[in-house]
Amino acid sequence: LIYDLIVTQLRAIKRHRQVIVVTHNANIVVNGDAEQVLALAARSGETHKECEGCLQEQQVRDIICTIMEGGRRAFDDRYRRIALVGRHV
Repeated sequence: LIYDLIVTQLRAIKRHRQVIVVTHNANIVVNGDAEQVLALAARSGETHKECEGCLQEQQVRDIICTIMEGGRRAFDDRYRRIALVGRHV
């Protein structure tokens, strides 16, 4: 449902314009092939930056895997699929 409703539209829109998305859903980040990720965390009532970068950076992937439903395995499956799709475009 998320993929059909949101990710497909994001991928189409980002070909023509910059898109900034705020979400707690790591699936949107990975399946939407985010180019820049800013991971934030709340501690003691304040927001702190955990990491910033692209999906190719290990620290970013590690943070996403802690949040994403299905963890590391789900991330690896989706990331691999994105890499394969990117080669055919």
